[in-house]
Amino acid sequence: MAEAVILALGKISNVLADEAIKNLLAKLSEKVNDLRYLDDKIEQMRKQLTTMNNVIQQIGTTYLTDEVVRGWIGEVRKVAYHVEDIMDKYSYYSVQMTEEWFLNKFIKVSHYVMVFSQIADEVVTIENEIKLVIELKKEWLQPCQLVSDPLTEMERQRSQDSFPELVKDEDLVGIEDNRRLLTEWLYSDELDSKVITVSGMGGLGKTTLVTNIFEREKINFPAQSWVVVSQTYTVVALLRKLLRKVGYKGSIDEMDVHDLKAEIKRTLKDKKCLIVLDDVWDQEAYFQMHDAFQSNQPSRVIITTRKNHVASLASSICRLDLQPLSDTHAFDLFCRRAFYSNKDHECPEELVKIATSIVDRCQGLPLAIISIGSLLSSRSRTFYVWDQIYKQLRSELSKNNHVRAILNMSYHDLSGELRNCFLYCSLFPEDYQIPRESLVRLWIAEGFVMHKENNAPEAVAEGNLMELIHRNMLQVEETDELGRVSTCMMHDIVRDLALSVAKEEKFGSANDVITMIQIDKNVRRLSSYEWKDSTALKLKLPRLRTLLSLRVILSSPDMLSSILSESSYLTVLELQDENNAPEAVAEGNLMELIHRNMLQVEETDELGRVSTCMMHDIVRDLALFVAKEKFGSANDVITMIQIDKNVRRLSSYEWKDSTAPKLKLPRLRTLVSLGAMSSFHVTLFSILSESSYLTILELQDSEITKVPESIGNLFNLCYIGLRRTKIKSLPDSIGKLSSLLILDIKQTKIEKLPRGITKIKKLRHLLLADRYVDEKHLKFRYFEGVQAPKDLSNMKELQTLETMEASKDLAEQLKKLIQLRSVWIDNITNADCGNIFAALSNMKLLSSLLLSARDENEQLCFDAFKPQSTELHRLIIRGQWANGTLDYPIFRSHGKHLKYLALSWCRLGEDPLGMLASHLPNLTYLRLNNMHSAKTLVLDSEAFPRLKTLVLKNMLDVDQIKITDGALPCIEGLYIASLPRLDKVPQGIESLSSLKKLSLTNLHEDFKTQWNKNGMHQKMLYVADVRV
Repeated sequence: MAEAVILALGKISNVLADEAIKNLLAKLSEKVNDLRYLDDKIEQMRKQLTTMNNVIQQIGTTYLTDEVVRGWIGEVRKVAYHVEDIMDKYSYYSVQMTEEWFLNKFIKVSHYVMVFSQIADEVVTIENEIKLVIELKKEWLQPCQLVSDPLTEMERQRSQDSFPELVKDEDLVGIEDNRRLLTEWLYSDELDSKVITVSGMGGLGKTTLVTNIFEREKINFPAQSWVVVSQTYTVVALLRKLLRKVGYKGSIDEMDVHDLKAEIKRTLKDKKCLIVLDDVWDQEAYFQMHDAFQSNQPSRVIITTRKNHVASLASSICRLDLQPLSDTHAFDLFCRRAFYSNKDHECPEELVKIATSIVDRCQGLPLAIISIGSLLSSRSRTFYVWDQIYKQLRSELSKNNHVRAILNMSYHDLSGELRNCFLYCSLFPEDYQIPRESLVRLWIAEGFVMHKENNAPEAVAEGNLMELIHRNMLQVEETDELGRVSTCMMHDIVRDLALSVAKEEKFGSANDVITMIQIDKNVRRLSSYEWKDSTALKLKLPRLRTLLSLRVILSSPDMLSSILSESSYLTVLELQDENNAPEAVAEGNLMELIHRNMLQVEETDELGRVSTCMMHDIVRDLALFVAKEKFGSANDVITMIQIDKNVRRLSSYEWKDSTAPKLKLPRLRTLVSLGAMSSFHVTLFSILSESSYLTILELQDSEITKVPESIGNLFNLCYIGLRRTKIKSLPDSIGKLSSLLILDIKQTKIEKLPRGITKIKKLRHLLLADRYVDEKHLKFRYFEGVQAPKDLSNMKELQTLETMEASKDLAEQLKKLIQLRSVWIDNITNADCGNIFAALSNMKLLSSLLLSARDENEQLCFDAFKPQSTELHRLIIRGQWANGTLDYPIFRSHGKHLKYLALSWCRLGEDPLGMLASHLPNLTYLRLNNMHSAKTLVLDSEAFPRLKTLVLKNMLDVDQIKITDGALPCIEGLYIASLPRLDKVPQGIESLSSLKKLSLTNLHEDFKTQWNKNGMHQKMLYVADVRV
């Protein structure tokens, strides 16, 4: 709602805080009078926006149901976006001018006078826009509309005085196990008061489940109460409700909190009570009430919540984390709603396929299943009609009041910073596993992450990610070896709602299909997946700020050149789903008018579709009268989907359209294109040429071969993603991108960085081309790094440097890069070790390190490596060790801090497991590859107490493995591969009780025979995933 204003205010503050810029501007104002009061005008603009932001915050959620308020906020948002663009332009040219002045270069005074005069003119335009917004507020908004209304219409239906609708047992599906579990907890033998929590994302059926149990079991509790807490509550109101529900008959209007609690205690004395606190959003609500219902008899409190930290009020054995329905239960629930009039609720055979697709789309979310099932129960039971509904399922669900209200509550409980982060996740395709590191860097590049005290932006962004996960608005898909989130995903229904909000607030839009669509020239963020456009397009998107394009196949570099040359502010590009083409929307509108009895069906075709329809004469007369008064124009049917020209973020999935228009999106800030194909390059170049505010450009997996020189004109560009493209070099103009924070060119063909790269002082993450020279990873140097630029030490903000080739002066450069957290170095010689390891030792923030020798015979000596950073948890070493390495500080002193260790091509000559175990007590991941060792590997009873993953690969000497009872107590994954001499089953392997995955491949030809002979299949049944 006010997120755009908050971003704009942040950028104004940055501009006004720079005294050096103010001084230089004062010098320019001596030549041009219009610039004299520019700072004052910007300050006044800041004050006006601050006031508007305060008004919007005061309005609260009223705008959800008030079209006038929503329209006014939309106008404020437009002003805020305009301010953001101009402040970015102001900042860029100010920094450029300051650097030239500092270096005593010839200053092009006339050039900067022209630039800042244009900015001054834009500020005047904004001043007029602000005046118009203020006038609109005075003329159209009443004082009552500017007062916070904490509950929307749908939320009012669940006020503190309401009780949720009781669902009959026969209409409940898939709750039996959870109901049985909760009932057992209610009647456990513990005498103390017990808290039970039921948690999960909105729409999972938490309240429905607990309502069913409450009604079934309340007869066994002399006192019982159901209280809806929700986001807005007062303790007094909750206590009054509770007191009434437990049977108090006296007057309570004059009681304060203390009196209410005292009376509740007296009423509940010696009574066994059951209390439900429904929809709790913070722990404080419980803490402010819980002492009131501590009776002498064991009471039970059930709390429903969407937040994990509220769920933690219960002990771990009394926490139920509700999960989506299984496919079978989901389909059953759908049929009960869609075919409720059928006695057996059976789905007709001809609709099973489309019904299954509809249910799959809901991903087990009961609220969505019930809503769409109820909608279809009143529609014609033909494949065509249902298929049309399926194609518009996103819009149908986003328009459903109940679905939207439930999910809106989660969204509106977020801070402005978190709302931006949340909406941004919707730009990724459906079911897309979003990498944590990429997401964090994108948020930082977008400017969504606010600095907090001494925390680095990356740490703040990581905190934001975990907050969204704890609120069940994102789901963890994979974790890494250290237990951190590796990838996450957004539930399809949550994403649909997020996209509807993103579109409404001009935040951005996503294209999940492979066709190109018409795009608003002012779009700010654009993403696409497997874009396959086959037309030669020249997109002009001057406001583009982010371009994300993953898996794009480009047959020519012209498209990219076109976008870069036109989109100097590039930030986001997003495409619409082909299922929302005007024809499909029109079909939906027609059916809606028929269901409202405003049109009558005259004939249907063989597929059950409406063939002809008619309007009743009286209805037509009324329609003609209204049309005469207000209609004024005809609606022309078009084949291309329209995109608001002011869109700021744009994403596309499998862009394939062969008739795409020329896109002019001057406000675009983000372009995400996933999987774009073929001639998308033309469209891309067109976008870049027009979108001068572009901030994010992600072209991962594209087939582009060249980055045009014009990319240097995108002064606002903060993020460039070219991973797994066919790029061989970067243009020198990259050095002009003074705002660039992240450059990702991993797995490209780039061997050398351009000379100007070290001019980018703000660059934080430099992910270089670890070029795969051996795709099968059989050679020692199957990947190679990039040569270090001459003035690498100038880039003092660097946090990530992966992968750099060692050189004679690299150590000196590294000494000055004290902010580095992740470093990968390739091609290290024995002579390099002393200086490089000494430099690495002084990096107090270092957390991840990869060291790779020049070849498999090069010996690495670690005696100079004495890490000062206790954060160094991840260490990867490729190459031989000098004798006595385990006695050096890296293992003897620092070993207890290591959690991840991967060793390749080492020649220890002994049992490496036994040698490492005593030095590395806290390892969670260990990988040994291509290592010479003793024939027998032994894991003693106390070996690796925290290890979760063990990988043994290409160890040619090993013919026996012994696992002593008590070893590896936490192991979850054991992977043994390519040990050609291992012909016996590892002794004691069945004692690994925590094992979840076991892989034994490419071993001795007799191994499988021994496995079967020893009956190991039966013994290892407790392991979920076994591969032999």
